[in-house]
Amino acid sequence: MRVETVPDPKIINPRDAILKVTSAIICGSDLHIYNGYIPTMEPGDIIGHEFMGEIVDIW
Repeated sequence: MRVETVPDPKIINPRDAILKVTSAIICGSDLHIYNGYIPTMEPGDIIGHEFMGEIVDIW
């Protein structure tokens, strides 16, 4: 696991929103992927879908 700095997101579609993440965590399903129980995981895939934050931009 690692944290990386990535480019700022951009609004592309009318249903997009940009969120400033204030808290994040991995959950049990992420651990299954990390531990190899879901064999479709490939290097570079991003896990972690439990987060909350502040909406900073919309369409």
